[in-house]
Amino acid sequence: MKINRQELINILNSIKPGLSKKAIVEQATHFIFTGHEIITYNDRICIIYPFTTDFSCSVSAEEFYKILSNIHREEISIDYKEQKLYIKAKGINAGIVTDTGDSILKMVDILDLDYAIEFQNDIPEDFIHGMSMCMFSASKDMTIPVLSCLFVNGKNIASTDDYRISQYKMKSRIKGKFLIPATSVMELVKFDIVKYSILDSWIFFFTKENMCFCAKTIKGDFPDYEPFIKDFDEISIALPEDSKEMIEAACILSEGDTEQDKEIDIQIKDNIISIKGENKIGWVESQTSVKFDNNAKFCINPFFLLKILNKTNIMHLADNKVMFKSVNFKHVIALKGE
Repeated sequence: MKINRQELINILNSIKPGLSKKAIVEQATHFIFTGHEIITYNDRICIIYPFTTDFSCSVSAEEFYKILSNIHREEISIDYKEQKLYIKAKGINAGIVTDTGDSILKMVDILDLDYAIEFQNDIPEDFIHGMSMCMFSASKDMTIPVLSCLFVNGKNIASTDDYRISQYKMKSRIKGKFLIPATSVMELVKFDIVKYSILDSWIFFFTKENMCFCAKTIKGDFPDYEPFIKDFDEISIALPEDSKEMIEAACILSEGDTEQDKEIDIQIKDNIISIKGENKIGWVESQTSVKFDNNAKFCINPFFLLKILNKTNIMHLADNKVMFKSVNFKHVIALKGE
């Protein structure tokens, strides 16, 4: 069959988050062609993209993608014969061994996609924005599963690692409540979601293109965080106008392997604010004067703080915590000792 190569590559790029880096789950490192969709599944995320083919099989994702990427023709042909995919373009022939994909397809059947499609609901228009604002506060310690999740309940999205708390209040309500791992949310926020369905231990998100992002939810009781984010009798400080430049400089050598893992230190002492990023290579520190007689010290994700500063540059402090807040968002951080 004839296929537009770039169209296929774009689809494969969109479903890559559903691949596993290691084959812990059989065929979790494969693209699964069903004849009607292309599927990736890694036991945490399943992504299903509508794509019609005249064959069905499972193919190693890394090698298949590399072959397509190294063909510089707009149109290619892909044919299935004797458990192999044959890829052809002008002057190029390739073949790759396939599998049936049965183990993944059995798991996908259990998800009951047809039922999820039938009972779709409109997603709140600011759902993805709210998730992106709260995902930085989830714990990276997987030994306490509920703290590694975002909690969605009605209009509220919340997360906490017992040191930080974030809450975003959406414009409209989600029907039901669920806990979704922050690791799944980091992939979910890349998509333009318009619909959702909740079914048993999975939640289904749909795009306008009818792509389905399925995420496994977590069972458990999220802690009662609301008493800790109530407005307090605080001292307020306006962060300096050049704070963004200071944060961006600290990012250069901040600790953390990924954007979500990065942290910088912020200290206010003797009317001086210091913003510092440090890792094993070195450090970057910026200082400027600020009109504030109290002392405070905390760490925060720099990319998250830049998002906050787009909403407000006012920081509120109490004896043991600092808060950033806007009309629909609150973020509380426990202060560090000297």
